[in-house]
Amino acid sequence: GQELPVLLQNAPSVNAYSDNGSGMGYSSMRLRGFDQSRINLSINGVPVNDPENLGFFSNNFADILSSAQDVSVMPGVGIGNNGTSSLGGAISIATISPSDTAAMSFEGNYGFSERYSNFFNNNSANNPFFSQRNSLSFHTGNINNFKFYGRLSYAATDGFRDRSNSELSSYTFSLHYKYKKHQFQLNAW
Repeated sequence: GQELPVLLQNAPSVNAYSDNGSGMGYSSMRLRGFDQSRINLSINGVPVNDPENLGFFSNNFADILSSAQDVSVMPGVGIGNNGTSSLGGAISIATISPSDTAAMSFEGNYGFSERYSNFFNNNSANNPFFSQRNSLSFHTGNINNFKFYGRLSYAATDGFRDRSNSELSSYTFSLHYKYKKHQFQLNAW
């Protein structure tokens, strides 16, 4: 349920930060010391960096990693065939392909913990905070050479720090069509 920077924080050359302390909501990362405007992020080979400042914002891709089949981190200068220059490195995400068999699943994750409302106050007044992530995913199976995969997600947290709550909803859809030896794929997230 955590975002890309927080999940990759243990990868070599990655330094991650979460604004609200829970890993959901605004978080950022550096790769080899370079900020997100010098990291090339692509999903299924499509560059998704913002065209204005060349950065990527992980809260725009909330829960995309739950639909990921593979994540690759390539630190170092790379050739930018598409998207922003990869001075710090490149991150590539490949999403799940639709299955040949029909399936459906629901995940519900809930967490409850305590936070300190005033760090500098020694009266140890604790306020609880709550986090949740729910998702529904499904595969239609093979229907007349068409296959479809979908995932709907909702994540919310009160945040570890005071007034740092976030609420995120997302979707991922993938439609495949097979014609003889050719395959066509349409992805939306």
